[in-house]
Amino acid sequence: MRAAGVKPWMLVLLGGLPLLSKLPYMVRAWRTSRPDQWDWLFLLAFALLTALLWPRLRAWRGSGDSRFWGGAGLGALLYGAGWWQPVHALAIVGALVFAWSMTGVAVGGRMAGALVPLFGILGLACTGTTYWIGYFSGWDGLTVKLVAGTALGLWAVASAWRRKLLPVRVVLFGMGLAVLLGLWAFPGHHYAAYPPFQPTLAIFKFGQFVGREIPPSDSDRRFFGNSRIRRAFFADDHSAVAVLEVGDLADVHKIHPAGYCLRAAGRQIVSDRLWVTRLEQRGFQVNEVLVDNRDGTFMLLWAWYSSAAESAGNFLFFRRSYTPGGGWRTYQAAVTGTGTGTPAEVAAARTVLDAFLAEWARTGRAKDLRDLKDPKD
Repeated sequence: MRAAGVKPWMLVLLGGLPLLSKLPYMVRAWRTSRPDQWDWLFLLAFALLTALLWPRLRAWRGSGDSRFWGGAGLGALLYGAGWWQPVHALAIVGALVFAWSMTGVAVGGRMAGALVPLFGILGLACTGTTYWIGYFSGWDGLTVKLVAGTALGLWAVASAWRRKLLPVRVVLFGMGLAVLLGLWAFPGHHYAAYPPFQPTLAIFKFGQFVGREIPPSDSDRRFFGNSRIRRAFFADDHSAVAVLEVGDLADVHKIHPAGYCLRAAGRQIVSDRLWVTRLEQRGFQVNEVLVDNRDGTFMLLWAWYSSAAESAGNFLFFRRSYTPGGGWRTYQAAVTGTGTGTPAEVAAARTVLDAFLAEWARTGRAKDLRDLKDPKD
């Protein structure tokens, strides 16, 4: 039950305040981030469907249900954690849970149950979901969201017109089961740690590769903030490799998966996956991104994250393991080839990157770096 004298609309308004506080950030992301640029459609769909169905939804209004205070508390904790970290997506999810739960506190469980599919549509407007849904599913994230949004909209319309609701406990059980199945479907070995690999960019000649350092651009500075940024370009007789190293991380929240950054820049991603190669006779994991340059060439990029103790190509492993002052760095090495990225062309590009990393690793093992001549000397 809600407190005596408190109007339902006051509780509903209170429930919406956290989400309202995140709206300016969401609008900025929709305007500036290509992966998120169509997510505003789900907010619009939520508003239009709620208005369309309201004459029937209001029939489920009842007295408040105090059991929803637990959900409101959970939402508040998630929202607070999202501000503390800060992780915007976590704060947005917390705000959604809080708003839905406060609806139950204000007007009862039946109304809250009727709003589940509508809040599901609203949740699809959360920034970052397009990329991560695509990352985990292997399909186009926006397409998956459009299909999910359509299914949720049909559920909301059918429930309102037929005046039949699924019990909230059944919905929550289904959501929990879906989360568990998702965790089961994503293999645990993706979170495994691999040997550390923190090569230096102090040497610009090793093996058959000769390189030069490239000053960071203004775009790099805007993107990575005050972190230490180093770029270099290496070449041998047959190929060229572009390298990026970011260390002394000033703000870990400015570090994003390579595929997300490339999509935000408007690049055409063909595949984005984890790949385990061999480095110094041991397994070494990278995030492999294949890009169609749409000019008869393709780019194969390997990205990884490493501290002095461990490394991984998995961005989620990096974020879970990262601690300030832990010496973490992120690296990217990319090679461009002629063609569209066929399996044979990708295999050839991997051979180039394997050879480059092997030579780069050898420089790190050298006892006396003066034995490796820098072409600038």
